[in-house]
Amino acid sequence: MLYAYGRENQMMMLQGAAPQQIDRALKDFGMAMGPNAVGDLAGLDVGYRVRREHKGLSADPCYYRVADLMVEAGRLGQKTGRGIYAYVAGSREPQVDPEVEPMIAAEAQRLGVTRRSFSDAEIVERCMLALVNEGARILQEGIARSAEDIDVIWCNGYGYPRFRGGPIFYAQSLGIQKVVRSLKIILAQETAPSAGSRPHCWNSGPLARRANDRHRGESLSRSISSLGFSVAHDGVLEVVLGNTERRNAVDDQGHRDLSRVWVSIDADAEVRSVLVRGAVVIFRQGRLQLDRTYPG
Repeated sequence: MLYAYGRENQMMMLQGAAPQQIDRALKDFGMAMGPNAVGDLAGLDVGYRVRREHKGLSADPCYYRVADLMVEAGRLGQKTGRGIYAYVAGSREPQVDPEVEPMIAAEAQRLGVTRRSFSDAEIVERCMLALVNEGARILQEGIARSAEDIDVIWCNGYGYPRFRGGPIFYAQSLGIQKVVRSLKIILAQETAPSAGSRPHCWNSGPLARRANDRHRGESLSRSISSLGFSVAHDGVLEVVLGNTERRNAVDDQGHRDLSRVWVSIDADAEVRSVLVRGAVVIFRQGRLQLDRTYPG
């Protein structure tokens, strides 16, 4: 996910966004630091060496080209006093370096990338949706266990603004359908010849399927409501059963009621667990299992 986020920062610099504009827009969004200031702090040569050793990364000639260009010019970041930014001796405060923009513009011309202006909103959208799209992929592939795990890691380890809940929560707050539409627009823009040689990294397949699941989930919600159930937040299906005196198991009628909507529930990506008044039942491998009981 970090590479996807950085990829869009790097590409937008080639396409005409100034490093300081990108950093400012993302800090205004709530990020602890902008990606270019982070790169200078960490040392641009570190990522450069990793990309040389990692054989599975993109072959796109634009991929992290600005960072590579800086390293090849001896601009490693704060450690050398020059990177994406310039640094006064004894200070870690990034200063705009007038030498950098002409270097980037010349490289964009060599690569055939058409330059243009960017709004702060577009910068934020590109970087945030790159995170979201890659997060959807790693969830689909089983690399991450849950969306919540991704959000916790990004809020606690990568300076993502906690008040926005994390990248996946942020996408859900926008609405998955809206995110998918935005991804399709970016895909059309970024695969155009004027964008440079771009891989199809904006394919919204996992998110599009999630959006379809949510659409199916609307009819599921109506079906559940007819049984006296309600869909709570965060993927939990809250079930209110008629017999709440039996504390150690779901009553037989409850099992029958759940069975009536089980096929739909199993197909709904939004429902990960079921909270039953008197007990917690978790769906595991297509089976209802009592997880643990709660009083009342």
